[in-house]
Amino acid sequence: MGAPPACCRTIALLFPLLTTGCAMQIAPPIAVVDPQTVFIADYGYHSSLLLPRPEGGLVEYAFGEWAWFAEGQTQGHRAVGLAFVASDGTLGRREYPAPATTEQLHRWLPVEALHPVTVERERAAALRDRLDAEFETGRAVREHHNHAHRLWFVPAARNYHGTFYNCNTAIAEWLEELGCRVTGARAFSAFEWVEPSQRRHGRT
Repeated sequence: MGAPPACCRTIALLFPLLTTGCAMQIAPPIAVVDPQTVFIADYGYHSSLLLPRPEGGLVEYAFGEWAWFAEGQTQGHRAVGLAFVASDGTLGRREYPAPATTEQLHRWLPVEALHPVTVERERAAALRDRLDAEFETGRAVREHHNHAHRLWFVPAARNYHGTFYNCNTAIAEWLEELGCRVTGARAFSAFEWVEPSQRRHGRT
């Protein structure tokens, strides 16, 4: 993936005071019966989610603003508008073949960090199937490949809004679908982890 998209970088630049001490706090599910590992790919100001494929390998999903993220229209004058005005969202996807080990992912992805999260296999499959269905629906409208990010992009079901719904907000919602408890600042890719034992006793 190329330089981090503006989906969250713009917000951090416009609101530096808000980023100080703000983090997305994630409590993984408790007492997972049928464990499945998913990964949060943290590119800095941008994040995406990697979900296992039933045939092996992983699929990466990312949310952003269509013109900036998919088409690469990264002119500086667009940055302020992205933070305050809703615009077309996009869902990006890329598949990684098996064996997609942590070591291999670090070679493939220019991430600052790769966070494994243990969730129920059934929930991971349900989220993957839902995002696959959304991607196929968008593909019927239009599809675009961005070589810098190495992702295929289609129109998303939701609009992008830098302040209220961006790539990291989408990640927070997806994690909740996976059974995680998410609190704190959802707009930024600063992740803090709450151990399941702490969550069990209400210390979040």
